[in-house]
Amino acid sequence: MTDPLPLRLDLAGLQEHYARVDPQLSPRARRLLLVLAVVAGLVAAVGVLRAVLADGLPHLLVALLPGVLLQALLGLVAHPSLRPRTRLSPEELDVRAELLHHERVPWQQVVRVRPAGRWEDAAHAELADGGLLPLPHVPPDDALRLAVALDAARERVEREADGSGAGG
Repeated sequence: MTDPLPLRLDLAGLQEHYARVDPQLSPRARRLLLVLAVVAGLVAAVGVLRAVLADGLPHLLVALLPGVLLQALLGLVAHPSLRPRTRLSPEELDVRAELLHHERVPWQQVVRVRPAGRWEDAAHAELADGGLLPLPHVPPDDALRLAVALDAARERVEREADGSGAGG
């Protein structure tokens, strides 16, 4: 069996990038968060000052280390580039479904795309190896458009293969 020709999808009407959009905070909520942050900062500053005056700097650094490490870990988890998302290109599907699960799949390895079912959170791509790849944040209508684009690309490749086979 020969290798299938690479598929190039026409993604007209589809977005290139699907990700969760964070809801905007109201001005009142922003002010409240700002006040809370200032109060927390003042409390922390008083605590740091007391610790330095009472125990000295080395004890303070040891006490602050777990908090700094926790803050770094939370920043890593909350970073936008690590959030679940789906990216479409004419050549491949690029999905980050979980924090440490990132996959790039050429379209010829995708058997079909199906929208989220009644009890599912996301649309899925069924892969040639039997795997199922969730497509985070792709709305059902766009999953249907993507399925149609995939079928159209397959038909176009088959027509081109038949045309070149008949002519040669």
